[in-house]
Amino acid sequence: MESNKVRLYTGLFSIIFIAMVMTVFELLFYIYIVNPNVVFFVNQMLENQPQKEVDKRLEQLLFVMNNREQNLINEINIGAYVIIVVEIVFMLTLLSFVYMKILINREGFNIYLLKSTFASSFTTLFILISFQVMFFYFGLNYYYIGRFGTNEVMKRFADVYTH
Repeated sequence: MESNKVRLYTGLFSIIFIAMVMTVFELLFYIYIVNPNVVFFVNQMLENQPQKEVDKRLEQLLFVMNNREQNLINEINIGAYVIIVVEIVFMLTLLSFVYMKILINREGFNIYLLKSTFASSFTTLFILISFQVMFFYFGLNYYYIGRFGTNEVMKRFADVYTH
């Protein structure tokens, strides 16, 4: 019976460990790869717009709207970061609790069970992280509504219908 408890706890440990590492990976992936990429595409879109004489009031209005949007994005990102950090702390606490349960039920504990748990966890993490990175870079090859702004999508539709 004790061996079944240890197997249950090591399985639970593996699941929580994978979830925690993937959460940390997703946060870092967003901060260092996705967000700078989005900023680059938005800046590229704005630079490609034809320069026209714009009324100063309209220019000021767009400036205020842009600042408001950036503030809103920053607030949302900070809120998301706080939630993710709380989630990681919760998973670390749960992980340490499950690890303590494994140590308490040491009678059915086998070092090979722990090694196989980590081996399967790292294999799963490698597959998930590889898929995430490949999927992100694969998606950069396609046009999505809003990726380059609505003007880019409208130009694509116009090209299709005029040719």
